[in-house]
Amino acid sequence: SMRLLNRQKNKIYFKNLMATQDAVNEDGLRTGEKETVYSDFKVAYVSISIAKSLDSFEPFGTSLNYDYTMYCDDMNCEIDENTLIWLNNSVEEKHDLIVLRKAKSLNHIIYAVRRID
Repeated sequence: SMRLLNRQKNKIYFKNLMATQDAVNEDGLRTGEKETVYSDFKVAYVSISIAKSLDSFEPFGTSLNYDYTMYCDDMNCEIDENTLIWLNNSVEEKHDLIVLRKAKSLNHIIYAVRRID
């Protein structure tokens, strides 16, 4: 089993996508646009690989365009697809990563993550 060592873990902040709803203007009328609603900030401890090309193991296949593979050994981790992640950016700034895919193994959850420029 691949137990993640504590020294390999990064503390990250994240927000989960809660809903997509119709945007409304000041008069309470729908604008025809959608707005996304995210959770409050949460914290997780994860391990992140630098680049998928260095990873001979391709859990998400080769067609998905992602920059990092992220691992969490907390099987109850709330991070999901479309979760916004603050890794290097402070929480006052915009998120710097987004989760594209999630896959569970016996001992950990694997995420395909894209960098947001």
